[in-house]
Amino acid sequence: TIFAPNNDAFIRFISMYPVFYIDTFEERWANPDSPTLYETLMYHVVLGRFLTTDLSSSQTPDALMTDIGQRVFVETHRSTNVGRSLSIFVNGCELVAGAGEALTADGVVHQIDCVLVPDFDDSMR
Repeated sequence: TIFAPNNDAFIRFISMYPVFYIDTFEERWANPDSPTLYETLMYHVVLGRFLTTDLSSSQTPDALMTDIGQRVFVETHRSTNVGRSLSIFVNGCELVAGAGEALTADGVVHQIDCVLVPDFDDSMR
């Protein structure tokens, strides 16, 4: 499952993080607190296939494991949008209403309204 930020999400992200480091060994060790491109991208990939119906189900775990070994947290809230009963959030990023989900041969892609940023601590080095 991939949570793919939309274009507006990237525009907001770039304005918040004007210097985004490329994942190289030297930069990683010289700037241990800066996010790397690879880890940020892989933080959007969750192990398993989760459709919208799965994410809104009470049987889906509240936390899902990402490809870099960190969890993202799924929450549902009653929606204020017309024609939608629930809004689904992943670490505070909302699945974009009306975007639907793109089914692929081995997974599903959901559009979200912000960029997920992993926790860059010693466990990722």
